[in-house]
Amino acid sequence: MAQATPVADGFVYDPFSPEVMKDPRPFYKVLRDRHPVYYLEQYDAYAFSRFADVHEVYQNESALHTMEGTLTEKTAVSNRKRGAPPMPDYDPLPLLGWIQPPEYEQIRQAMGQQLRRNFVASMEDDVRARARALLDQLVPRGSFDVVKDFGGVVAAGSVCRLAGIPIERAAETYEAARLAGAQDPVTGGFAPDWLKNRNRLLDICRQAVCEHKDDPSLDPASAIAGLAAYRLNGRPLEVDEITTIVSSIVFGGAETLPKVIGHGLMELAAAPGQREEVGADLARNTPAAFEEILRFCAPAQWFMRTVKTPVTIAGQPLLPGQRVLTLLACANRDEREFPEPDRFIWNRKARRHLAFGHGLHSCLGIHLAKLEGRVMLEEILARIPNYTITDAVRTPSSFQWGYTSAILHVNGGTA
Repeated sequence: MAQATPVADGFVYDPFSPEVMKDPRPFYKVLRDRHPVYYLEQYDAYAFSRFADVHEVYQNESALHTMEGTLTEKTAVSNRKRGAPPMPDYDPLPLLGWIQPPEYEQIRQAMGQQLRRNFVASMEDDVRARARALLDQLVPRGSFDVVKDFGGVVAAGSVCRLAGIPIERAAETYEAARLAGAQDPVTGGFAPDWLKNRNRLLDICRQAVCEHKDDPSLDPASAIAGLAAYRLNGRPLEVDEITTIVSSIVFGGAETLPKVIGHGLMELAAAPGQREEVGADLARNTPAAFEEILRFCAPAQWFMRTVKTPVTIAGQPLLPGQRVLTLLACANRDEREFPEPDRFIWNRKARRHLAFGHGLHSCLGIHLAKLEGRVMLEEILARIPNYTITDAVRTPSSFQWGYTSAILHVNGGTA
């Protein structure tokens, strides 16, 4: 069993250090091999880096809670705790990730009808039509930003439809979500203008919530409508409570997937033989290819849990109030789970990965993300089979370390 080991070899890991935020991958290999349970003394936290150990953390939801959220910045995690924190106050409701059972399951059910597998499957024609219409505009330019101009607009359009936000605001919604999560590459805190963009995203969501409240006939199956009908201990949710929850859905759905699709297209461009193999039968091959893209390219580096009751994970005793960081991106490159994990292999036979987390607080939008990713991959490869990508930008970040911009060049290879 893995044990937390005093770091006597000079190795230092801090997810908020400029070196790690610039490129965490060299640190991950050392963590998995030499310090699989790494104690971050400054935060009284343990970082778990191996796949099996991260998976075990997510199976201990009763002892390891999200009472302080699943994400945090450096200033918040630097506040060391003594004993388990109190349960969050649900009047008003906090951010979605902070909510615990049974209220969490109730709220997830109230807003999640459209995120279930069968409903998401019915969206394919709409997602494909929007992707094709967007490519009709972008391809004639000769080059375009595949992250912002394509992936961001398609993903934001889908999540706007599900939430109940006018789809005409998709591009604006994506931009607000993208900038709301930006970090300062030096301090590890949020970027200077993050609050302005967070409020901008909240304003978009609040306006949609108010419109639905005034006219319930607007998209009665939307997440907003579901939350408006939900009763928390007998009381309806306030506008700001619904707005906060909806903004969490929108942020997660609009901000992450564009990074995934941009990076995945880069990996295929770097391996033309694999790209040709995928393109030989798009309908058959893109589901497998996108699963490997998720494993290899998902930008989320870690999620946090707080210890509520004493528990032992991977042989390490954990005490109430301590934090646990699950290094998902590191675990998805674990040699113990994946042969040749640092190679992109489009048809890899992997039975599981952690791109969406695992357990109770796993990603709400897993079915939507897989549908969108597959459709976007199909449409790009069908329309532009010989594209190249340049000027890729990977912004330093402790959490969403992914490509925020990448220019796709058509190169005359349209079909």
